[in-house]
Amino acid sequence: SARSSGRNERYTCDSNGGTTYLAGTSMATPAVSGTAALVRQYFVDGWYPSGTPKSSDSMIPSAALMKAVLMNGAQFMLGVSNQGSVSEVSPYDNSQNFGRINLLDSLYLEGENDMNVCVQDGESVDANNEVKSFTAVADTSSCSSNSISVTLVWTDPVGFTNCARCLLNDLDLVVTKNGRDFFPNGLSMKDDMNNNERVQMNVSN
Repeated sequence: SARSSGRNERYTCDSNGGTTYLAGTSMATPAVSGTAALVRQYFVDGWYPSGTPKSSDSMIPSAALMKAVLMNGAQFMLGVSNQGSVSEVSPYDNSQNFGRINLLDSLYLEGENDMNVCVQDGESVDANNEVKSFTAVADTSSCSSNSISVTLVWTDPVGFTNCARCLLNDLDLVVTKNGRDFFPNGLSMKDDMNNNERVQMNVSN
């Protein structure tokens, strides 16, 4: 983080080395914001789907897509720094939620990673319990990992003041493999609380 000398100078962050180590949401926020800017540039410069920049593939990603990319490749941590000590954490808890963002596990870059990415942006469903299905074959023969991550994010209108369940549009992500349903966010049922839903699973399961 920028480090101020504490004196009334025009460029206070130029003093005392200029930076300092801090932790917490105040430090995570600018890191995530900068990463989100890179995600947007990835799509605007046409890196999807080839992993190389092609102007013919340029697209303007929605806010929901950018958020989904950040969450889809996030990695769970075993612990977080807590004032000099390490506190244990669990997937989707209040300390790490979806985990630590990692763009190398989020977006394909030719020569840098061996992942397969499929993006659907601007999709919609009607209000009559419509089901929209996508079928995918997970070919891990050329990949270093045999895991799959599926994320659904949508931009929901602002909820009502003091609401307990604030979703105005409740979409549900369910991933089905060999007749078995996998539910998002570490749950054993549909999530009716969040507009960010992710299923991570091992393909061999």
